Amino acid sequence: MNLRKIKWTLNFILIASGSLFLTSCNKDYNYVPTVNTVITPTATKLSFKSEVAPIFIAHCAIPTCHDATTKKMGLDFSSSATTYSTLFTKVEIDTVANKATPELNKLYKKISNSGGSVGSMQKYLNDAANQQSIILKWLKEGALNN
Repeated sequence: MNLRKIKWTLNFILIASGSLFLTSCNKDYNYVPTVNTVITPTATKLSFKSEVAPIFIAHCAIPTCHDATTKKMGLDFSSSATTYSTLFTKVEIDTVANKATPELNKLYKKISNSGGSVGSMQKYLNDAANQQSIILKWLKEGALNN
């Protein structure tokens, strides 16, 4: 093979791979997590750290949303500690009202059909009914950080 053909082939490969690289990089604002976080509620009080926080971490702390870097709308769900803190400082959870009417809680409305309209964050849950019931039970129990 002569030097001219080798140069042409290498240039073609370089340009083709460069254009593939540049066109393959994009932000996916319709990200739906594929992580399966099916958690079965227990008969005893729910553990925030092992049963509630994983729902927020897996489905909300995603790139360009509520991860430690982006913190969209000031919400950080990247760990159980930051999730709990965020829920009480930014989402306005009222533990007194939770036990009486948790369905009216701002958080619960965002993830469910409570109040007759589809919550804006419901689409990010992969097992919505199960995950909503876990969060609702946690709210009824007083939204403990346990």
